[in-house]
Amino acid sequence: MISTSLVLFVAAFFIFGVAPTRQEVCEPGLVTNLQLNDNYTLTWETPEDEQCDISSYIVYMTFRNGTVHYTYTVLLRYIHFNNLPSCESYTFSVHQISRDNVTGAEMSLYVVTPPPSEANLALEYVSITDQDGRPRLEWSLEEEWQSCASRYRVIIYNEDTDDTLDIYTQLTNITLNSILPCTRYTIGVVALFTLVEQGPISALSYTGAARVTNTPVVLGISVEQTRVNIEWQLEELSRNRCPISTLAVDGSPSFNLTYTIQNQENRTPCLSLLQV
Repeated sequence: MISTSLVLFVAAFFIFGVAPTRQEVCEPGLVTNLQLNDNYTLTWETPEDEQCDISSYIVYMTFRNGTVHYTYTVLLRYIHFNNLPSCESYTFSVHQISRDNVTGAEMSLYVVTPPPSEANLALEYVSITDQDGRPRLEWSLEEEWQSCASRYRVIIYNEDTDDTLDIYTQLTNITLNSILPCTRYTIGVVALFTLVEQGPISALSYTGAARVTNTPVVLGISVEQTRVNIEWQLEELSRNRCPISTLAVDGSPSFNLTYTIQNQENRTPCLSLLQV
């Protein structure tokens, strides 16, 4: 005869011992390719390796100070905004929501809405002044549209070497540390905006201020019966393009000699001869 306790034990084992384990919670991943197009439609994509069953999306729109302005729940991978004010900063954050109502991490996008089509996006002025011996480039956009510009592009074109340097900044002035002495430049500045083409380029010509070249460096000395050969390395053109006409060798009180510089364009080492 089977006891009652044995029957209960077998039943309990059947009910609890073979019951399926609870499935792990699926946490949605980050959306990809988040962007705001020129008609103010915010779009994004579900990652290709997404493992969760996504049911909806939460979209937060915040102003520059971080305060939540609007919250949206949408079923599709886009949302259209009407009449966003010009030149206003927004942060859009998108979360995926699974069918188990699990919220994924956020993907954010910061944008500055563009100015109206009739806005004058040309810079009011561009100028270079001397500040502590270094050229300082300054510019200004019309005050009404200053908050529209996301950043500025400074284009420094070296007319002597045909090289171009691009600098991006959110300021309206920079110190031109890359300017070389006696070198000709064309310097342009342009305002950049979100969702629209850049403004027109404002440019000016500038020549780096003259500077005395660095002291020549002795490369080598060779001694012969009647003379001493001294080879000098002049400052390279890549550092200073100011012309050099002569090399002065001051050996006071014994001698004081000058030599005409050859190979001005190449700045090859200069040889001085000292008769003994």
